[in-house]
Amino acid sequence: MQGFTTIDLVILILYLAAVLFAGLFFSKKEMKGKEFFKGDGTIPWWVTSVSIFATLLSPISFLSLAGNSYAGTWIMWFAQLGMLVAIPITIKFFLPIYSKLDIDTAYHYLEIRFGSKGLRVLGAVMFIVYQVGRMSIIMYLPSMVLSNLTGINVNILIIAMGVIAIIYSYTGGLKSVLWTDFIQGSVLLVGVTFALFYLANGINGGFGAIFGAMGEGKFLAADQLSSIPIF
Repeated sequence: MQGFTTIDLVILILYLAAVLFAGLFFSKKEMKGKEFFKGDGTIPWWVTSVSIFATLLSPISFLSLAGNSYAGTWIMWFAQLGMLVAIPITIKFFLPIYSKLDIDTAYHYLEIRFGSKGLRVLGAVMFIVYQVGRMSIIMYLPSMVLSNLTGINVNILIIAMGVIAIIYSYTGGLKSVLWTDFIQGSVLLVGVTFALFYLANGINGGFGAIFGAMGEGKFLAADQLSSIPIF
């Protein structure tokens, strides 16, 4: 294995097994109809919050943004700040509408608002197409990294992760998804926090040196701005 020790492999296997077990554990109650897609109303708010965070921060952000930052600039992180604006606006103005109308999805609201079932179907189909493309990248990116580290074929890794996700999602619905996302989000937060302080402690000057480098232009490196795509 290339830079991937036996201990790393054991931890990875135990982690995947723990995620699968947790998903199956919370799926003991049979979910039917809307309960499968909406949960049974017993999920704590803090679990949902961490789950949303874990969902929004995909491997695309976790791996690519870190690599881009190491390569030369932190400017791509500004794109993530939009969530700090969009999420409060959604909670304040959109969710009350859904609650008042007793609807479950934005597509249902499109049908009510414009009186067109076709528009509802179109919105749902466009979102599905977008998610299929997004999930392809999300599955491929971490699998590619693990493949380089372990020497395991990338297709096998994609299938393994996909099967685990399908099992707990199918058996427990949204409730299992929220709890497994909570576990993954917690691991991510703890890992990132530990890595931040561990790496800063290994730098001569610690956090002071890091902020000093930002002040010297590292944060918005001019030589990297030209390579940033404009949408």
